Amino acid sequence: MSGRIVSHIGNQVVAESSSKDVPDLRSNVYANGRKIGSVFDLIGNVEKPYIVVRLLSSDSRIVVGSDVSWSG
Repeated sequence: MSGRIVSHIGNQVVAESSSKDVPDLRSNVYANGRKIGSVFDLIGNVEKPYIVVRLLSSDSRIVVGSDVSWSG
């Protein structure tokens, strides 16, 4: 499952899911093959949900438009 970061605020990012399949809460989230955080919340429309990710650290390499993937 995958998506794209649409917002980066403090220690969280919001990613738009590329499908209806959504991850479980606390699923690991990856960008460029490395773990960046975990799923904190799911928001928005059930047809195209947004995934709120709590980051492990405030990494400046995580930018809006980056592709992400998750397990679960």
